Amino acid sequence: MFNAVFFAGLQDVQHTPRPASHAGRGRQPAFPPAAGSPAQCAEDGRWRVAGLGGALERSIMDVLWAAPGPLRVRELLAKLNEDADKALAYNTVQTVAERLAQKGLLRRTPDGTAFRYAPTRAREEYAVELMLDALTESDDHGGILARFAEAVPLEDARHLLEALRRRTSDGQGA
Repeated sequence: MFNAVFFAGLQDVQHTPRPASHAGRGRQPAFPPAAGSPAQCAEDGRWRVAGLGGALERSIMDVLWAAPGPLRVRELLAKLNEDADKALAYNTVQTVAERLAQKGLLRRTPDGTAFRYAPTRAREEYAVELMLDALTESDDHGGILARFAEAVPLEDARHLLEALRRRTSDGQGA
């Protein structure tokens, strides 16, 4: 399961577009973002995924990913304050939830005079989009993938290898 430590390492994945001198040198991403995705196409044709900018954004996303359904700010606040050393203010949580909605990471739906918030993507889908975004930032995909394979824990490498074998045996390979 991914956790806040994983997202802390990926929070800076939202990159700035490459300079004009790099135009045409990169590949168009092989993955179109799914409907409702927080990914956006930049001027250089590369996809950018809105990153989680801070600890509170990650905490809000963690709570909402674990929730059985959309939550109102008051419910979100109660969950966040359960284990907090210092209580968060309602307005703080509301503001950060709105920013996450503006980034496309949360969907808000009216509920009386308030709103309910829910993630637009599953935690795993968001993590995949972050990794694919990081991969498309380089022209050396093979080098990045090789380094990734060396860096992941052995058990995760086994899971990855098994997924690749299934993909190949299902006829999805290139």
